[in-house]
Amino acid sequence: MVTLVRSGIGHPPKVRKTLEALQLTKMNKMMVMKNTPMINGMLKRVISCVEVKPIRFDPTPPADAVGATTLADGRKIFFGHDGIVRGVTEEEFVKAFEVPDDIKDVEPLPKN
Repeated sequence: MVTLVRSGIGHPPKVRKTLEALQLTKMNKMMVMKNTPMINGMLKRVISCVEVKPIRFDPTPPADAVGATTLADGRKIFFGHDGIVRGVTEEEFVKAFEVPDDIKDVEPLPKN
């Protein structure tokens, strides 16, 4: 889980563009990202602006539904700032946010 804790203002353009590519556009915005060499390289460039925490899973449902995300099957999950995803197991989380195969094969848009 990556959280933007410091603005890109005043940083070099490469840092600002990398934050934009990571979709970290607003303060305290959290993104869940796979641990890949490409993502790690991007995070290395912006490490002065972000906070990185590993995710842990707690299958018990959240006590309150404020700020919860509703899955397709109606269950609610909660992304806590403490790095714990409540209401779902790791396997269910990956399956719920998995990109379908027919979308993976789509050609990227040409650059202008």
